[in-house]
Amino acid sequence: MASETGYGVASMPGVSGRTRPETVESVTLSDRLGCTAVCVDAHLIPAGESLSSSPGRERLVVPLGLADSGALGGTLSLSARAVGRVPADRPCTIEADTDTVVLAISTSTDGGAAEPATVDLAAAEYRVPSTSDVATAHLTAALGCAGLKVNARRLAPGQAVPLHTEGTQEEVFVPLDDGGSMRVGDETLHTPRGTVVRVAPATPRSAQTHGDAATVWLMVGAPPTGGPTDWDPGATILEDSDAATTVRTDRCER
Repeated sequence: MASETGYGVASMPGVSGRTRPETVESVTLSDRLGCTAVCVDAHLIPAGESLSSSPGRERLVVPLGLADSGALGGTLSLSARAVGRVPADRPCTIEADTDTVVLAISTSTDGGAAEPATVDLAAAEYRVPSTSDVATAHLTAALGCAGLKVNARRLAPGQAVPLHTEGTQEEVFVPLDDGGSMRVGDETLHTPRGTVVRVAPATPRSAQTHGDAATVWLMVGAPPTGGPTDWDPGATILEDSDAATTVRTDRCER
């Protein structure tokens, strides 16, 4: 549910092995998360069924299947470890080859690339930025986004994104693996795969990995500020990932 402390957290229905849906089911998560700049929806699509949506919003589409396999067809061709973007002026049809759950993050902003695009997160190029030691794949330009800034970040076991605030961007965090958590303000949130966390600009936040395996996180910001590989100009790192008592005033990469 949304919190007055500047964040909201929701669990996507269907990710953790629920009974197969008989028909397409859609759930709006925006109110639970307290979103102000984006809309967030979850769709459960049984094998052989399809979901269609009208144009009007730029959409980011993230498959989170009941099993980590299968593929999506239609407007976008997506594997389980991929993300796609549909322009605001295009309708979108998603066809499921296997029972799946799809997360859709959308904004009313026009512009951006004219054609739908996809990125395979397993094949994306991850580089260590100057602001932290967390490997990051910048996806905004590759997807052609206009109203969203999109990054994937790969956290090694025990690694954390530096605790930081944003200047004006609302952020949505989507863990694509189990084994992670988020520090938001003074709280620590358990974030298994299928969790969505929305954080207001001024609220401190940090994604973390526990256990013996790396985790990949999708991090989406709106409205976008700076260039496709830049960070929000007003963002500030509060603590280094390896020095909890250190306070820095560096700008923090989105």
